[in-house]
Amino acid sequence: MALFLPFTPHGRTTELLAIEVKERLGFAPDQAIDPLLALDRIPARLIDARSLWDRAPQLARALFIEHPWDWSGIGFGKSPDDGMELVLLNPAHAVTRRRASLMEEIVHIVLNHTKSCLRSDASGVWQRSHDKEIEDDAFTIGAACLIPYAELFHAVRDAHESAEAIASRLTVSTDYVEFRIKRAGLFGVYRKNVSLEMRGRHRTAR
Repeated sequence: MALFLPFTPHGRTTELLAIEVKERLGFAPDQAIDPLLALDRIPARLIDARSLWDRAPQLARALFIEHPWDWSGIGFGKSPDDGMELVLLNPAHAVTRRRASLMEEIVHIVLNHTKSCLRSDASGVWQRSHDKEIEDDAFTIGAACLIPYAELFHAVRDAHESAEAIASRLTVSTDYVEFRIKRAGLFGVYRKNVSLEMRGRHRTAR
């Protein structure tokens, strides 16, 4: 089957990496992934945020009390008990953001990205290492897994769907869809078609 890919070099590279992630997990190239359904295929499981208070109370306090808005998802590597990859999502975030965060963590695992580290300094303050390029790649590839290019292209060019409508249908945020549109090289088409659609609605309403 011929792949339907973006026209821009960066968009094409991202889509091919997203397709690689999907193929490793047993999904079709043009399929929108439900990240929760992908966990068993890794295999991985989510950490119950409440259990962290029992196992690592200092870390839990740092994450949930002191810095609740400074993180969205964390991969802890493989469990020593069953070998499954462990992922923690920020319970304070909306379901749309948790889906995006989980997909990002799945990309990290499948593509074997260098893991960030959580460490506490001498004063007990927890810090997390951060590689901006790796994080940006994982976020962008994750967006391509949740919003496949072919579906996005036809939604924007043919259906003239707004970012809000696409976001509602795929359970992601509007900002996330707009980010995906721009990174996929479809912003010019989107701006033209949505603008035309809105003008048509205004004329009909008169």
